[in-house]
Amino acid sequence: MYNFISIPFWMKIVKKIGARKSYFYAMIWSFVISPFFLLFGWEFLIAVLIGMLGGVGNAGIAVSFNSVYSEAIDNAAVETGKREETSYLGVLRFFSATGLVWQVLIFMVVSYITGYNPNIEYDYSKGIRPSELARIGLNMQISVIPATISLIAGLIFLKFNNITKELALENKNKLLDMGL
Repeated sequence: MYNFISIPFWMKIVKKIGARKSYFYAMIWSFVISPFFLLFGWEFLIAVLIGMLGGVGNAGIAVSFNSVYSEAIDNAAVETGKREETSYLGVLRFFSATGLVWQVLIFMVVSYITGYNPNIEYDYSKGIRPSELARIGLNMQISVIPATISLIAGLIFLKFNNITKELALENKNKLLDMGL
């Protein structure tokens, strides 16, 4: 819900400071929230609250990412003189799909290390629950591990993406002049 409600906020932020900075700030927001889930996410209401706060960062990532890749495509069109969205979006889809492979690998490794067995029917009311280490592993694989990978990806993104708000506006004008 907070994900949806915070979209207008992030749209204003993107317009004010640019997609590149907004994307990075949203990633930082998500990274900062994730350890709270690991530490305090055992209780349902607290987990929901932390999830809602994390959703604010998730919305920022989604909103600004659309602007980021649009700006990157515009920049490439200015440099090459032609529009090739399908090629760029195909590459983006490839990397998005590899994210699913990484998720499976992370789940397998964490389950192996912590001893979590998804085939056991855990019943908390009867005292059949995963070990403390398995519970920590479960929380890590949905919070800290993805957040750390996202932070590393965000830092790499900042290093290689040099499209500022001013350059994006300049590129839009150039594209209009080029008839693209």
